[in-house]
Amino acid sequence: MFINSEYHQYKIISKMEFNIDFEAKIYNLKLVLAKDDIESSDTIRMDFGCVSNFSVKELGGGINQLLYLQIKDIRDRQWDRVNYEVSEFERESVYFFCQDVKITRFS
Repeated sequence: MFINSEYHQYKIISKMEFNIDFEAKIYNLKLVLAKDDIESSDTIRMDFGCVSNFSVKELGGGINQLLYLQIKDIRDRQWDRVNYEVSEFERESVYFFCQDVKITRFS
């Protein structure tokens, strides 16, 4: 599934927070995407749990966008603690695996 199918207009990276849960010994990623490059823009928050193989490239130096964020269900592979493959389809600027995904919309 392309995240753009439902949230097409949310492309601008407003916040990216990668942290560790020391107790559970897992990494989590919080990604906030905005519609526009203004502070009062509508946003969505994407919470990714149990992140692995996290890769980010060519971000920074101004406004950054994730044009075609793809979340692929790979549960059929039956990997330990991996249910989804996440990637930015156009430039491959973000790539990782995760166990859980939660998307919350803010206006």
